[in-house]
Amino acid sequence: MAIFEVTAHGFDGGSDLTDDRVFWVISTSRELVEDCIVGTGAELWGEGIGVLGDEDLVDFRLPSEQIIFKTTLLKFLEE
Repeated sequence: MAIFEVTAHGFDGGSDLTDDRVFWVISTSRELVEDCIVGTGAELWGEGIGVLGDEDLVDFRLPSEQIIFKTTLLKFLEE
């Protein structure tokens, strides 16, 4: 298990206005995160960011929350 940083479509690191588009995901594999973001415009920024024990800071847990994670990312693509 590792923690990954994913930014949704429209994220601008130079502006605090898009901070709601940053998600922390704990997953069994990088490939699973990559599969979830396909077609959403999201970007995967890092692998193994954070340490286990930081799970309370995680927004989504994969694989159990795959559908809600992808649905959340797709909402930003539609904006």
